[in-house]
Amino acid sequence: MLESRATAMEGRVVQLARRTRQATGGVAAAMALGGATLPPGANTAVTFNLATYRGEQGFAGSGIAKVTRHVYVSGGIAGSTVRRSTGGRVGVTLGW
Repeated sequence: MLESRATAMEGRVVQLARRTRQATGGVAAAMALGGATLPPGANTAVTFNLATYRGEQGFAGSGIAKVTRHVYVSGGIAGSTVRRSTGGRVGVTLGW
């Protein structure tokens, strides 16, 4: 009985370590996914970012485009060195 409980606890510790790594990979990816800025006079811009957090690396690419005088559309995709950690975002900015 004690052996089975020890084995179960060992499995939970391994699972917790995996989830902690996934979380730190997600933090690194989120840090890298900063919004792209549109330089004055430009209609489109592309940004690539890298980040690191507690031993995991994040990477992202994002872009922004001016679609009308007062409307901008942006989006990005990010991931990390942890498997299956890819995410993305889309946004609209109104300015006047």
